[in-house]
Amino acid sequence: MTTKLQRVLRRLYPGENVEAMARVLARASRRGWITYGEIDLDEAERLDLMLLLIEERMLIPKASVKSMAWEDRLARFKADEVYEMPHAVRNLIQIAFEGGVWNPREAVRRYLKEIGEERAEVILSLLDRIMETVEGYRVDAETLRGLMEEIGLGREINRVIAELKGGGILSPSLRDPRRLKYEVNPALMRCWPSSTEASKPRLKDA
Repeated sequence: MTTKLQRVLRRLYPGENVEAMARVLARASRRGWITYGEIDLDEAERLDLMLLLIEERMLIPKASVKSMAWEDRLARFKADEVYEMPHAVRNLIQIAFEGGVWNPREAVRRYLKEIGEERAEVILSLLDRIMETVEGYRVDAETLRGLMEEIGLGREINRVIAELKGGGILSPSLRDPRRLKYEVNPALMRCWPSSTEASKPRLKDA
């Protein structure tokens, strides 16, 4: 049953078909992917749901036209088309499914622990700062570099960015070729606590 997940989604996405959304997200979170044809809805509803989940970066088309950046992924909406769920989002959905709480910070913490990151808490503090400075879901590469240097990660920039990309937390954004930016996963931005609230519980089921 997806009751707890549905209740959380209903508060985050009012007006959406949260029953169908919960079914799709729960299934994808268990194995890390889902095909378009597996979504049992009429075509108009299925397309609307997938557009929302792609926009929120909870599901990412596997196919790409150029690079592995999210903005270069190609959604073709065919039955055998594969959509992947980023690692940190899998944790996010599983936490909501099991406990009725939307806790992106804990989802990222679990991802960092799972890959053996020894400086997980420092990276979470970095993300606290990123979430407070991001505009339009994007952070400038120079701003990101400055934040990392301030927090003591200046010598580990490439490694940390690779881990954040690998977990589906950040993705390069090259829309402006003159200025590299990183897109922050919108689903993980929802209910991310401020740096002064990081220890508080997140959105819970009543």
